[in-house]
Amino acid sequence: MKFQTTLIASAITLCLFSFVGISDAINIEQMAPTDGSYEVTQIYNRYLVHTEMVKTDVPYSRIEWYVDNVLRETSSGDGIKTEATFQPYFLSGSAAGTDYVIKAIAYPWDGDGSDTDFFTLTVFLPFQIVKMRPVYASDYYYNWRGGESHRTYVETSEPYMSVDWYLDGIYQYTSLGNNVFTSVEFTFSGPNLFGSITGETHPLMAKVWYKDVNGDFAFVTESYDILIYKPIVEHRTSDEGIIFMAAINRHFYENGSIIATHQVGAYTPTGKGILTYRYKREVTYPDGTKTGILIKEGIFAMFEAPPEHDFPVSIRGAGPHESWAYTRIESKGEGATATSTETFDIEND
Repeated sequence: MKFQTTLIASAITLCLFSFVGISDAINIEQMAPTDGSYEVTQIYNRYLVHTEMVKTDVPYSRIEWYVDNVLRETSSGDGIKTEATFQPYFLSGSAAGTDYVIKAIAYPWDGDGSDTDFFTLTVFLPFQIVKMRPVYASDYYYNWRGGESHRTYVETSEPYMSVDWYLDGIYQYTSLGNNVFTSVEFTFSGPNLFGSITGETHPLMAKVWYKDVNGDFAFVTESYDILIYKPIVEHRTSDEGIIFMAAINRHFYENGSIIATHQVGAYTPTGKGILTYRYKREVTYPDGTKTGILIKEGIFAMFEAPPEHDFPVSIRGAGPHESWAYTRIESKGEGATATSTETFDIEND
């Protein structure tokens, strides 16, 4: 009888220990994105805002969060909480989708047990042209040589397959990226970028090809306009070997004024000499009246030529305005002269 009582007591004790062991365990009842989406789209150049959650059956002491088996964060428990969240803001997507394994390991307050759960999160980043801009940025460009060149730069959010370049809507060239490069430069050049004294606008476009999520070829485009002026330039050489340069670089309308941009320069074998310059303007208004000859003049020493000078004349009402511009540089009666006459039909004053 005593032996039987001892056996029953031992069985009760064993069951008691077994119960305690079970109570020390922890189970992850739920692990998922808080919004229920296992596929998310990232905005380029911004952190991914996405939250993952875990729910346990008993309060946890800590939960370790892993991304692709790398510990990224630990959530500490307080003896009460059974839920925890995690924001993997450092993830970066791709056009085809980038997979990340999000794993959580939950630990109980008592005992050595733990529970693990995981899911796969796919992050998409739509392929896009991040930048398209001139390598050497300016509001306008000069064509001094009869055929201008313009260098442009494109950057993409991820490697591209190729870039087709267009000038004035006409195909020019293809730059290969071979799904390796994310940036490229290209120089537009030739007679198509000729320009004019009043300015010509040329649209430049990049058509960038890439592979989409299905492995099919797709493209995005970006463009900007460039403004090119073709200066009127005159060179003359004097009997003394002085090389004169007179130019009207631009002749244009802007903000209520018709502007001519004048420039002069000279070179002598000795590097010495005093030169004079004279800029003249006259505008004929729609009613036939004239401004009269407006003059700006001065002198300068060799290699100290004045910078280009904008000479504005205000418009008067709507209608055609005939503008005349004159640039002269000389020394001892010899020199060079450049002139430009343009009519600007002003719609509104």
